[in-house]
Amino acid sequence: MNSTPESAYHILAIDDSPHTIALIEAALGRRGYHIHSEQHSLNAFDRALSLHPDLILLDIAMPHLDGYAICRQLKADPRTASIPVIFLSAFHESESKVQAFEAGGADYVTKPFHIAELIARAETHITLYRQQRDLEASRRLVENVTAALPDMIFIYDVPSDSEIYLNHSWHTLLGYPKDSPFVANCQTLEAYLLHPDDAHVLRDCRERAKRAADGEVIAAEFRLRAADGSYRHFFQRAQVFQRAADGSPEQIISVGQDVTERKAAEQQALALKIERERIRMMSELIRDVSHDFRTPLSVISTSAYLLQHAENAEKRTHYHNTISAQVNHLVAVLERMLTVARLDSGEAFTMEIMQPHWLLQQAAAHFDRLARGKRITLNKVWDETLPTICADARQLRVALVNLIENALEHTPQGGSITLKGYTEDAAIILAVHDTGSGIDAVDLPRIFDSFYRGDTARSVRTGGVGLGLSIVKRIVERHNGRIEVETRKNEGSIFRIWLPIVSRYSGEQIATYLPH
Repeated sequence: MNSTPESAYHILAIDDSPHTIALIEAALGRRGYHIHSEQHSLNAFDRALSLHPDLILLDIAMPHLDGYAICRQLKADPRTASIPVIFLSAFHESESKVQAFEAGGADYVTKPFHIAELIARAETHITLYRQQRDLEASRRLVENVTAALPDMIFIYDVPSDSEIYLNHSWHTLLGYPKDSPFVANCQTLEAYLLHPDDAHVLRDCRERAKRAADGEVIAAEFRLRAADGSYRHFFQRAQVFQRAADGSPEQIISVGQDVTERKAAEQQALALKIERERIRMMSELIRDVSHDFRTPLSVISTSAYLLQHAENAEKRTHYHNTISAQVNHLVAVLERMLTVARLDSGEAFTMEIMQPHWLLQQAAAHFDRLARGKRITLNKVWDETLPTICADARQLRVALVNLIENALEHTPQGGSITLKGYTEDAAIILAVHDTGSGIDAVDLPRIFDSFYRGDTARSVRTGGVGLGLSIVKRIVERHNGRIEVETRKNEGSIFRIWLPIVSRYSGEQIATYLPH
């Protein structure tokens, strides 16, 4: 028996025999049960309906209505259908017992019965009945609580691979009427309302929840179509809440919270952040470009005025050369800005299989004269048998030229620049090593940013606009490579370009280098 006092239980005995009723009262009354009796079969149903006992003891052979008919009447009415019925009968035939169970009886005791047997069977069925009522009350409580929650509650049954419960919050959240014919359960809700791109999200969430430890929560986001045709975002938390005896998961509970407004707010915040960043970058671009144009234009303007008033040919030549140099500088600035724009726009590269030493030779030849003029030694260290790479020769040559040009700007007279080509970790390394001034630690994280110039004074003096290294990084990344720098202040810098060796890839993998 459970912890409920026996005095709280009521038993209805329906029998036309006063002797049998007296025996029942003597046997079960001493146990503390409330015994109620009814000797008229025609009154049996109304008595059971008004009393609603915890157990009915029902005789079969009675005038007017037999026990089978009374039991069928009780089981046909939802108000009394759950009350357990034990048949009491002097009939020993199996046919009578079968008929009793078919009528809805829970048990069958033959007369004359043993008191101990009757007590044991009565207590067993009362206990089961009370447990069933408690379970049903708990179920209704859970349903009422979940129905009142603003979130969706799912219960997924692992053995049957289906959802077995879904509360009704989705009606409010999605704007559908409660009698929506096409959304009767979880399966149809997912089939009709789940965003097609999110079907795998729920499947993956369930699979991960099955493998999760007790108490571990698995999160996922998905979209459901609302009544107005829009999609609402839901954030789901799932975990196992019932396991089988062997520890395998049996049921998973999921709570889906509507986060549409939050997602919209996040997107607005992100859009605002992007817009602010765009304005900031535009302001910096305007500031940097205006600075890079203002100085040359000022020099051009001054030189043009002096050229107009120059008295001899030597001065006129000098001012003319100054103007030409500044115009060339402005053209170079514009060209680099256009290069950055083309790279950012995803301009297609012309990829081909090539020898990397050929690129190094071309880049070195471009600066031989300039290096000698600055009395800087240009060393060339590479093997002509280096493995092949897949690259756009023109673009990669631009990257190398920018690195060498950067090295020349930062290396004093008497220094050296070394171009290297070698293999390491199954990759081709193209390196530019200078013995120049190195890079300050504070500047190092930003040297590949557009328009960033660590040494402003020297940039003005040399004409640098802070786009060279930015261009290099963009080109290298478009080749599925990476660039790294190693530097020591006043000792020099080493820039290394890492590129995949083409022989390690199939034709399809090589095709992935091509911009889409």
